[in-house]
Amino acid sequence: VVIQPRAAAGEPPVKKPEPVPQPSAVAEEPESKLPPAATPISLDQLNPTNWNQLFDRLGFGGVVGNIASHCVLQQIEGDTITLGLDENNATLFSDSYTARIQQHLSVTLNAPIKLKINVTPVQVETPSGRKQRLIKERRQQAFVDLQNDPNVQTLINDFSAVLVEESVEPVLHGARKQ
Repeated sequence: VVIQPRAAAGEPPVKKPEPVPQPSAVAEEPESKLPPAATPISLDQLNPTNWNQLFDRLGFGGVVGNIASHCVLQQIEGDTITLGLDENNATLFSDSYTARIQQHLSVTLNAPIKLKINVTPVQVETPSGRKQRLIKERRQQAFVDLQNDPNVQTLINDFSAVLVEESVEPVLHGARKQ
């Protein structure tokens, strides 16, 4: 967190960049409808509504995980899963990754599946987009919490300090910064 002195009189205020429009969030399933965290996910539990919420539990990693995190679940028909890969994040994608993602999902879901990946414009939130949105929401809440903190208010009032929003990092429960 950085608290800086206010700009001197006559200095122009610092303009904040305009927000970039983001894909809309997918309506998520209530936590009570999701399979318990300790149980493996099966193909019949996966659907476009809970894809983003269950994505981290699918255990993807590396480049394969990066590619999959930019996909939306378009449909499941029988044993065929169709994903839509955001065209803005498809630079690393090649057909070989379809086979690797298919293999990973088959093992993780404990069912042989067929996978189709369509590179397409994505208008809804991907797992990667959801993760970024949640980080941003936590950061914004941390900023509001700091603004309302009596000790920070004392610094602002007594020393004409300014709380720099970009310097605020939320503390993750149980995590420590090294």
